[in-house]
Amino acid sequence: MDETPQTPTPPPPPPPERPRGISESETAGDLQTLRTFYLVSAIVNGIAAIGWALTAVIVGVTTCGFGCIVVVIPIFAVVALYMDVESIRRIDRGLGAGDSSFLLSTAILDIVAGICGSVVPIVFGVLEIVWLYRPAIQAKFYGLPGQPGDQSPPPPAAR
Repeated sequence: MDETPQTPTPPPPPPPERPRGISESETAGDLQTLRTFYLVSAIVNGIAAIGWALTAVIVGVTTCGFGCIVVVIPIFAVVALYMDVESIRRIDRGLGAGDSSFLLSTAILDIVAGICGSVVPIVFGVLEIVWLYRPAIQAKFYGLPGQPGDQSPPPPAAR
């Protein structure tokens, strides 16, 4: 009989460490702060859109239409305004895994909307990105076990 030596199987890796528990009040506070960041960005983007739209009309009329090229600039502010309002709606509705990329895209667009000459959406866009990576917000997005937003089934009973 041919006995071939069998290689021992390596032990399974240790289970990942669970992050510390995050209280509901901490999560609610972080969500309210994130919502406020999007609200301020939306207000400033709305003001910038109105200002640039009026500028495009005035410059367009005074230059016999050549100044209408600046009509492209308020488009960034209008799109950022819409996405900020939609982000606020998604936060109010309750976050899920699909909302993470939308909120991150909105924060990046707030930074890009700085092309309108406003520094405020740039600053708040950076703050939004930083806030989106806080553990309480991540737990809300992905439902980490034992934390707010946990959507995992209960662990099986020990045998």
